[in-house]
Amino acid sequence: MRAEDFTDDSPGRLVPAATFDGKYWPAFVPDPLLPAIVWNDDMVRLLSQADQALSRLAGRSASLPNPSLLSQPMAVREAVASSSIEGTTSSIAEVYQFRLDGVARDTDDAREVDNHVKALQFGLQRLKDLPVSRRLICEVHRELMTGVRGGDRRPGKFRTRQVIIGSESVGIEHARYVPPPPDEMMAALNELEGFLHSDPGIPLLVQLALVHYQFEAIHPFEDGNGRMGRLLMTLLLCERGYLTHPLLYLSNYLAAYRQEYMDLLLGISLNGEWNQWVQFFLTAVARVATDALGRVERLLALRDSYLARVQTQQMAGALLRIIDDLFDFPLTSAPAIQLMLDVSNQTAQGYIRRLEKAGILRRYGTGAHPRVYLSKEILDVIAEDPDFRDF
Repeated sequence: MRAEDFTDDSPGRLVPAATFDGKYWPAFVPDPLLPAIVWNDDMVRLLSQADQALSRLAGRSASLPNPSLLSQPMAVREAVASSSIEGTTSSIAEVYQFRLDGVARDTDDAREVDNHVKALQFGLQRLKDLPVSRRLICEVHRELMTGVRGGDRRPGKFRTRQVIIGSESVGIEHARYVPPPPDEMMAALNELEGFLHSDPGIPLLVQLALVHYQFEAIHPFEDGNGRMGRLLMTLLLCERGYLTHPLLYLSNYLAAYRQEYMDLLLGISLNGEWNQWVQFFLTAVARVATDALGRVERLLALRDSYLARVQTQQMAGALLRIIDDLFDFPLTSAPAIQLMLDVSNQTAQGYIRRLEKAGILRRYGTGAHPRVYLSKEILDVIAEDPDFRDF
């Protein structure tokens, strides 16, 4: 990032930042929101499509008998995708096994994803007492980063040193982006909090696009800014009542178009290209909401099929409880069923055999003790890669 990369349309200013070798390099301080958005035909059309797709998803989730059965797998799916943007490689099945028994091919990766799920759940719970604010953001960031890679970089505390986007080992002059120095960062963060608590008079989805850019440009933490910025979008959607249950997550789309996503954020800083970013964001909302609605419908149809397979069997009530738990957590074991139903290991094994015979469970992996079982059909719906080009 060099001073000459910035045009006159850049929505901010350059200030000197101290480098790691005692020299100075320009850092970018974004202007306070609200920028000028050009409401052309494409923008209006995309906003309408995004609003309609999100409304359909919200309406369907409100009619579910138990929406929490579906919100958990969607949260795990988001955590895997958001973490993958930062370089983790854990699959959804691996994360579920780690959450079940602590076993994973890469425990560091799995723990990062697990922290992401816990941080989201924590943030949604804290929204009952706190608005989205600097305090809540710090609390969620602490949950996100404690005990994982980057956990030594002040989890839950705003940074007090200069950071860069890029490898610090090659020097600040090779950084892709240099965010504000700490004092300028805190001022910009205060202004962002003020924007969050104001009524800017623009549609919420456009606000989210602006807030996501601003948060990433400010880069308030030493590590975890990308994951925290994506969590923030979900928290805002729920806080503002657009979703009663967290079923919309954008990270799969952002991961699929990762380079474009990164380039568009940088394009705002360099050239003030707000419209391009907002249109990309609205497209993401429309396509992800449509994809999420399809997954919800497939999971509900699968649940109806499972219930029909066991409802005439002996002890159907216990089997129905296990099935509902599988939609929340599609891996299980005899000890997990023992704990859930307060039954003996022998009885739990009997339930597993019945569900195997019904085609609902199958053995997952080999050599594990206790044995782990998987509802592959549920996992397939959760983990299936979307083809966003179909929308």
